[in-house]
Amino acid sequence: MSLTHRDLSPFGVQLKAWRVRCHLTQQQLAEAIGVHRHAIGRWERGDFLPASKAIVLELAKHLRLGEQETRDLLEASLTALALPWSVPYPRNPYFTGREEILETLHAQLGVEQAVALTHSSALHGLGGVGKTQIALEYAYRHALEYSAVFWNAAEAEEQVVTSLVRVAEVLQLPEREEQDQQHVVAAVQRWLSTHSQWLLIVDNVEDLTLLDRWLPAARSGALLLTTRRSTLGTWARGLALAPMEPDEGLLLLLRRAKLLASAATDRQVRQFARDHPTPYSAATTLVETLGGLPLALDQAGAYLEATHCSVADYLALFHTQRAPLLGHRGEGARDHPASVATTLQLAISTAAHQHPALFDLLRVCAFLHADGIPEELFRQAGEHLGTELSAVTGSDLTWNQLMAFACGYSLLSRQPEQRTLWLHRLVQAVVLDAMAKAEREQWTRRIIRAFQAIFPAATPETWGSASV
Repeated sequence: MSLTHRDLSPFGVQLKAWRVRCHLTQQQLAEAIGVHRHAIGRWERGDFLPASKAIVLELAKHLRLGEQETRDLLEASLTALALPWSVPYPRNPYFTGREEILETLHAQLGVEQAVALTHSSALHGLGGVGKTQIALEYAYRHALEYSAVFWNAAEAEEQVVTSLVRVAEVLQLPEREEQDQQHVVAAVQRWLSTHSQWLLIVDNVEDLTLLDRWLPAARSGALLLTTRRSTLGTWARGLALAPMEPDEGLLLLLRRAKLLASAATDRQVRQFARDHPTPYSAATTLVETLGGLPLALDQAGAYLEATHCSVADYLALFHTQRAPLLGHRGEGARDHPASVATTLQLAISTAAHQHPALFDLLRVCAFLHADGIPEELFRQAGEHLGTELSAVTGSDLTWNQLMAFACGYSLLSRQPEQRTLWLHRLVQAVVLDAMAKAEREQWTRRIIRAFQAIFPAATPETWGSASV
C-alpha cells in the first residue's frame, strides 16, 4: 500500500514537475547528483526508481524542495526501496502537534541510537488521547530509517496472531502458506530475532503477557507499544500522554472542521482570530469544554464539517445534547471508528471488570470538580459511598490497590503529596450520561452525606461540587 495519506502522483511525475520548475534539464540534474542522464529519464518514465534513500535526498537537495515536498518524494519512492510495510492505516492529514513526544520517541528508537534498539518505548494514557495517531505519525515520518515497519493490533490474542500472519505475508516468508498458524508465527519470530533495524508497533496492548507469548525474547529492532496501561514492568519505557494544550487543540479543531487548511500553522490561526473573532472565540471555548482530548476534537471537527454547523451552534448543542454528540463518531474514521463515548465506556468497563469498586469511585468523582478531588472524602466517609467503596476505603492497602487499577488504566491521576485525584472532564461526562435519573439522585444523596460527615458545619456551596 502507499505510505501516504494523500493521493500522491507517481515518483516520476513528481520528479519531472519539480525538475521543470527549477529549469533544469535531465542532463543538468544527472550531473548534479552524479548519475547518467538516462537514469533521470528512466525515473521520470517510471521504468525504474532510485535504489536508495540517499539518492532521493540528493535529488530533493538539487531540486530545492521544501520539507513536505521532500517527504512526498521519499514516500513516493518507498515501493522502489522494497521496504516491508504492514501498517494498515493511511497517514492522518490532520495530525497536529505532539512534536516533543515524537522527538523523544525518535531519540529512544531511532536507528542512529544503536543502544535504543535493545529497548522498547510505550505511549500510555487515556483512551482517545492520541496514542495510536502518534505511533502512526512516527511510522510514516521515520519509515525510511528502518529496514522494515510492522503494525500489530493487540487488543486480543487473535488480533496478535492475525497481525503476525500478515507480517509473514509482507515478508514473503516460505512458511506463510502453512495451515498451522503457529508455524507461521514461529517463522516471523525467527525473522525478528535474526534481522535488525526494524520497527514493530504493537497497538492497544491490554495484556502485557501477550507480548511474552508472541514476541521473541531476543530482538535487534525497535518496539513501540500503545496502551492504556501505565504499569509496564520491564517491557518498555513509558511516555505518558496528556490532553492537548489549548493552542494545539485549537489548531487541530480548526483544521479538522476545514475552517483552516490541513497544513495551517499558528500564524493562520492568528489570522483566523482577526478575521473571524466569533467562531474563534467559540472554538477556544469548545477546546476547553472537550478538555483537549484529541479524539473529541477530531469528532467535533468531523461533525462541523459534515453538518456545516457553526462552532457557536455546536457548542450550544453540546450543552443540551452532550450524550448523543459524544456518541456520534461520524463516517470515514478508519483508524479509530469508535466514538468518544464508546472509547471511554470500554476503558471504564475493562478496568471495572478487574476491580468493581472502580465504577463507584468514578461515579462519585463524576459529580465533583475534576481537579483536586480530595482523597479524604473517600478515606474518612467511605461508609456513606456504597458497599463497594466502603469495603476498600478503610485500609491503606485496599485503597492503594484501587488507585493502582484506576491510575493503571489511565482513568484518573493521583497527586500523592496533595492527596487529591484528577480525572478528565469527558470521563466525568460519559459516567454521568450513563446514569439513570434515579441513580444520579441516589449518588447525590450519598455524596452529600459523605461531605456532611467530614464538614458538618459547611454548606454544599463550600464543597466545590459540580451541578448534577
